[in-house]
Amino acid sequence: MRRLKSLGRPAVWVAVAWAAFVALAAWLWGTRLSAVVHPPVPWVPVGLAVLLTIALVAVVLSGGWRLVRGPRRGRAVLAVVVGLVPGAIVAWGAVEYETQQRAHDLTPTVPLDFGAAWYLNAAELLVSYEFPHRVDGDKVVLFHDGWVADPTGDVRKADEFVRSVEGLVGRPIQAKIYWVRGHLTGVREVPLPGFAPGTSGPSYVLMPDEAGQWLRVDRRQLARAVLIQRTAPGPRPPQALTNGFGYANERPSDVPGPRADPLWFRREVEHLAVLDPASPEYRVLLRESFSARDALVRAARLQRERGMGFSLCADLFHSERYHYQLPNDEVAAPFVAYLLRRFEPARPGAFGDFASRVRPGTAEAAFQEVYGVSLADAERDFWADCETRAAAP
Repeated sequence: MRRLKSLGRPAVWVAVAWAAFVALAAWLWGTRLSAVVHPPVPWVPVGLAVLLTIALVAVVLSGGWRLVRGPRRGRAVLAVVVGLVPGAIVAWGAVEYETQQRAHDLTPTVPLDFGAAWYLNAAELLVSYEFPHRVDGDKVVLFHDGWVADPTGDVRKADEFVRSVEGLVGRPIQAKIYWVRGHLTGVREVPLPGFAPGTSGPSYVLMPDEAGQWLRVDRRQLARAVLIQRTAPGPRPPQALTNGFGYANERPSDVPGPRADPLWFRREVEHLAVLDPASPEYRVLLRESFSARDALVRAARLQRERGMGFSLCADLFHSERYHYQLPNDEVAAPFVAYLLRRFEPARPGAFGDFASRVRPGTAEAAFQEVYGVSLADAERDFWADCETRAAAP
């Protein structure tokens, strides 16, 4: 009976709330530091989150009851305040995480790291529930909800593609990639090392659809997942590398690419940089270049600030911003494709080494160390290569 009565004391639930919060934080931080691809017991943080929620509700109810009936109302108020602190921290982290997601900002922060670790565990539980059909391959596990016409054939082609990408990064993947053919709840901008969100329409399977267009999303996401596993453990590389690598690998080898014109982007940046942002011509140019507008504005601003010292390619590796702020289609993908074409034949896996070493602010040193040439020299050669390829019939 005494034990049952103790459950009505606010102090008991305060202790439970703090214990669940500390255990949850430790588990998620351990997930982050270990760089695990597929957490072996993902139900643990979910259970701790449920326990924390129950404890917070009990703190409010027991504390409110003590305030109503007394005595020691002051202690009850203190217990409620102290007991709700873990909930307030979690709520703050969730708001900050959502704010960064909406801004497409992957700058490393504590809320983003904890949020990514939480979704990595949650995704392990959700994927089998939301996509009950599973087909295992050597490199890829396909999850779908029953509409995929040839899942075995798709997995075979995906395995072949992943093996080819492993050759580019110089190391096999640590664990199989979960290729999810549809939208997995909660998985948004933050890249998860073991997941590749795929198309929810016809398969990518390296064949043209009825309109003659190529569905390349799956190849892009699988390539990104391979590179993310290559660079773990450690901080994520700049998004220009992971996204550029994905875009550079999104087409089959017999389809011409890349799809964007980096020379056009450079001309637009140089033109915008000398215009007054308030001028009508400036606004007209942005309307005509809507798909690359944010990246153009950012690059033109930096061009004005730095003058002739501005390096478009180097700037790609000085930011963690997502692709709405980076010219991935226009510059990152062609530049990554150039690096693969120019250096990989002589140095297989060099790009994987570069991606695992480069961090915002260290691009020049990492590039020199891996490739043996300066990033500035490589950029000059890249633009010359773009002009040569553009002039080819």
